Amino acid sequence: MNEVPATEVAYGGIVFDAAKRVLLRKPANGWGGYAWTFAKGAPDLALDATPEQTALREVREETGVTCEVVSAIPGRYESDTCFTQYFLMRPVNQVPNFDFETAEVRWVTIEEAIALITLTTTPKGRKRDLDALAAAIQASL
Repeated sequence: MNEVPATEVAYGGIVFDAAKRVLLRKPANGWGGYAWTFAKGAPDLALDATPEQTALREVREETGVTCEVVSAIPGRYESDTCFTQYFLMRPVNQVPNFDFETAEVRWVTIEEAIALITLTTTPKGRKRDLDALAAAIQASL
């Protein structure tokens, strides 16, 4: 795997439904040591005019769920490959497919999300996702 400098920036969404379940995705082929994580990715300058648009596009592509942004989640979260800015989102509807980067998508309770994220083998990635989830929970109160 090629290392990407941690100066790269990604944008993603932490999605809660009306039942306060969290949307997680299982990356295809266990990419980067992630067991379960949030949808996120780099801006596509041809498609995205804002960080929010990047986050919305990545959530739709990687989970099949169309969302709307509720608010920015405070903080910038570091992994082995980038810094990620997350947005708190709620689902609007679900399309039938997600892209090749995702093996599975699941709505889970907060407790289940913590347990699944803890399975990630990359310490920085695991910490990033747990810290971002904690901030998202706080932002959703």
